[in-house]
Amino acid sequence: MLKVRVKDVIVITVKPRMTQTTYQYVFVVEDQYGFSKVYFIDTDKYDKQKFIELVKLDYAGKYAIPVSNIEVEFFVEPPRVS
Repeated sequence: MLKVRVKDVIVITVKPRMTQTTYQYVFVVEDQYGFSKVYFIDTDKYDKQKFIELVKLDYAGKYAIPVSNIEVEFFVEPPRVS
């Protein structure tokens, strides 16, 4: 079983247009072998289950193992953004 941990989550501000402000989560994810990956996801589009599936698919592709053999743990939860 491969363990993947969400080690850190921060919120950043992105200005795609002069009149618009968008917030994004920046997830730092690391597996038990020390391989790290960073994900940028808009706060209004974030869904925890979809994020877990995305991480599982990425790591399953990297290590060529089944998705069912990957476990995602959250050390920190993303903060609420209003």
